Amino acid sequence: MRRFLPALLVVCSAAAQVPVSAPTGLDASDAAYTTRIGLAWEHVRGAQSYRIYRASANDSAQAQVVGTTPSLLYFDRGVVPGQPYFYWVQAVGATGESPLSAPDQGSVAAGKTSAYGPIGPPEPPPAPAENPITGAKIYLGKTLFWDEQLSSTRTVACGTCHRPRKGGSDPRAIVGSDHSRNPGPNGVFGDDDDIFGSPGVPLNRADGTYAWSDAFGFREQVTHRKAQPVFEAAFTDFGLLWDGKATNRFSDPVNGETVLETGGALESQSLMPIMNEAEMSHMGRTWDQVVARVEQSQPLALALDPGAPSSTWIGDVLTRSSLRKPSAAPRSLPCAWPSRWPATSGPCSRTVPRSTATPPRLSRCPRTRRGARSSSCPASAPSATAAT
Repeated sequence: MRRFLPALLVVCSAAAQVPVSAPTGLDASDAAYTTRIGLAWEHVRGAQSYRIYRASANDSAQAQVVGTTPSLLYFDRGVVPGQPYFYWVQAVGATGESPLSAPDQGSVAAGKTSAYGPIGPPEPPPAPAENPITGAKIYLGKTLFWDEQLSSTRTVACGTCHRPRKGGSDPRAIVGSDHSRNPGPNGVFGDDDDIFGSPGVPLNRADGTYAWSDAFGFREQVTHRKAQPVFEAAFTDFGLLWDGKATNRFSDPVNGETVLETGGALESQSLMPIMNEAEMSHMGRTWDQVVARVEQSQPLALALDPGAPSSTWIGDVLTRSSLRKPSAAPRSLPCAWPSRWPATSGPCSRTVPRSTATPPRLSRCPRTRRGARSSSCPASAPSATAAT
């Protein structure tokens, strides 16, 4: 398993040198639950776990530890309605403990209802014991989810087709639109078996040139299905995708070894778009090429505004890294590209983060740069060079 996407493995030795700072963004729920108070905060670079403190007054000197977690979410169940509760969070890393975070007050809903109605919100989705959720994985997953550089053309991210503000699905997949029309099984446009799916990338080669597609020419290809919503993806026990192709058994794509016997549908699905020639890949893409792309990329370099929490986690790469510009970088974006991703902390044996279980908290999503799709499709054409 350590061979699978080694570029995504965290560099623990480097993380050990990072002093941990106080967590920020602590948010305690207010009457959202009848039996617990939910806490969430932003990840601290170098943190391996977090301690949660609670007091009945806004005085950290009175606070007691009520729990610890490697994640960024914690439920305090030792609470009752009508009682004030104040919380603080402390990051713990290899270099020591951080100061306490700023406090936040939370409360429990009285009665049989909550702010969400008579049923109330569900529990957090389960995670396989072999792939526990950690703060570092959440932020790594968030970064990968929004990074267009994972695609061969640097134009498509997971978030291109799965947009949280549009229900987690693809608002571009519009019935009747030529931009989202796939010719269907018979390969002929304009008849009853046409499929309206999600636009992806033009057919392209490893050297950056475009290849001619009989169906789409040099235009973006359209997949055979519309991207499904991501919000319920982590809760399924029956596989993912319309046909269940992303199975609960997750296997290492390099050596075929089974990593998760059950509960791994989200992990299985996360590998598919990266290697699909219509969605994100070039023809004949290998995992070694994916690894090389990740190693050569500055995280979220194409994002207009990753948001302060993500930018802090990524670190000040422009001053801390040896800068170099890749030959295939978009010419319109004067980005500097370090040779390594930022170090995180925690167990280093897992590589696939369960990122889509929690929608990313970004102030703006990375945009894709693409023009309007023409409805015409000539029968043949020579090769073309991809714009860079």
